[in-house]
Amino acid sequence: SVNVTTNAPASAPTSGSTPATATATIEASVASDEIILHEEFTHIDKKPIDVKDFELLKVLGKGAYGKVMLCKRKEDEKATLYAMKTMRKATLLKADQIAHARTERYILQTLQCPFLTHLVYAFQNSDKLYMVLEYLPGGELFFWLKKEKRFSEERVQLYAAELTLALEAMHDS
Repeated sequence: SVNVTTNAPASAPTSGSTPATATATIEASVASDEIILHEEFTHIDKKPIDVKDFELLKVLGKGAYGKVMLCKRKEDEKATLYAMKTMRKATLLKADQIAHARTERYILQTLQCPFLTHLVYAFQNSDKLYMVLEYLPGGELFFWLKKEKRFSEERVQLYAAELTLALEAMHDS
């Protein structure tokens, strides 16, 4: 069995309605099969964000460690769409993916690159980690390659340039 412990210290709330993402530290103790999470919550109007603040619209995709849902904030008058990635803590621990989850969050919240989606909100409950990302319609590159079997040379050049700029942004930070 896997034990999951959440330790969320109080944090300084942000003013206004602009999301403010603070850093998170994820530590894993392999010997005790325990995940200890220390997180400062993302706030809107001085209130911590929770999964209940979002309307889940449909499943966008499923993976080995969780799923991605199309969602919108319930109190958002503009009805901005987001992609909410959920990951089960116990699954991440069993698959030794804690460091990957930490790195993914760091990259998504830190980098500003037009070819990488940006982390807007991050929070957790006792079982899951949540990352709410900009929703970029169009799907995954692999989906389109599988569907079309072959891309034109111009399309390959475009994707290669975008991937190069995204990798460059990651390595420059």
